[in-house]
Amino acid sequence: MKMIDGDIFYITFPPELQLPSSSSLSCTAEGLAKSLQCSLVNGMANRVKAKITFTSGSLDGNTKFTIKVNNVKNAPSTAPSSAFTDIKATDSADNDIMVFLGVGPAITNPQPASAYGQLVQGSTDTGVSTDYTITYTTMNAMADSSSFLVDYPDIITVP
Repeated sequence: MKMIDGDIFYITFPPELQLPSSSSLSCTAEGLAKSLQCSLVNGMANRVKAKITFTSGSLDGNTKFTIKVNNVKNAPSTAPSSAFTDIKATDSADNDIMVFLGVGPAITNPQPASAYGQLVQGSTDTGVSTDYTITYTTMNAMADSSSFLVDYPDIITVP
């Protein structure tokens, strides 16, 4: 389907990703897209609306173009996100001209965030019970249900 200047592209990002506020949302046009006017859709969480201007005034069907949404915050874990959804293009009057029928991609962060830790041993006397204080500083947000796994040497017994 041919697209022309002023057509609009909509996409709903997975809820695990955090879009910037409407005042700091920005999009970058690349390739055959010359410029974009991006905004968040009111009342629809994580939904972006991008009004497109093409380098040649239009874009023939079956032609790749790129929209880059800047400053999206990654999910706080390496678990794959849910899929991008409700992806479509409309004309300037908001009539559908193209609807993505497949399952949108999911995002996977291959590396976990770093955490910096400190271990303080309450007593160094041999054979006595003591407290170990483990302090972590995480590099990105953690959900309320998140947890840390701490492996300790076999010589230490935990009651």
